Amino acid sequence: FNNRYGETFAEVQPMLTTSARVMSLKDPMKKMSKSLGGDHCLFLDDAPEEVERKMKSAVTATTGGDGIAPGVQTLFALLEAFGDAGEVARFRAAHDDGSIKYSELKPAVARACSTYFADFRTKKAELLAQSEKVDGILAAGATKARAVAAETLAKIREKVGMR
Repeated sequence: FNNRYGETFAEVQPMLTTSARVMSLKDPMKKMSKSLGGDHCLFLDDAPEEVERKMKSAVTATTGGDGIAPGVQTLFALLEAFGDAGEVARFRAAHDDGSIKYSELKPAVARACSTYFADFRTKKAELLAQSEKVDGILAAGATKARAVAAETLAKIREKVGMR
C-alpha cells in the first residue's frame, strides 16, 4: 500500500528475543504449545505449585548432539530468561563438570518462572475480581480504537480515490 499510495502505514518492526523458541517440557523436540497438552507448557498464570509440578516431570534424559540434552537446554533457556545470572552460571558450571543435579535445577527453574510472573498473576486476579471495571476499560478502548480506525480509513479512501 505504501509503495503504491505513499507513506500511510508504519512499517512493522520485529520484536526479537534471545530465545525465539521455547521447547516443550515433555517433548523437547517440539515447540512449547498448549495444543500439546497442559504439561507440555507453562502458562503465565500457573500457580507456583503448578509450575513446580510441571518442572518435576520435565524431560531431561534425552540425547543431544552438542553435549546438552534438548530437555536440559529447555530448562537452561527458561532459567536464562527468567532467573538470576549467577544461578545460571552455577548450573552451567555444574553441567560442564558433570556434577549437575536435575533435582536442584528443576526447582530453581520453577522458582525463577514463578517469581518472574508473580506480579502478572496478582494483576490478573485483581482484574478478574473487577469485571465491571474491565468492561469499562474495554469499552473506552473500543471507542478510542474506532476513532483511530475511522481517521485511518478516511486517509486510505482519499489516497485510493474513493472520496
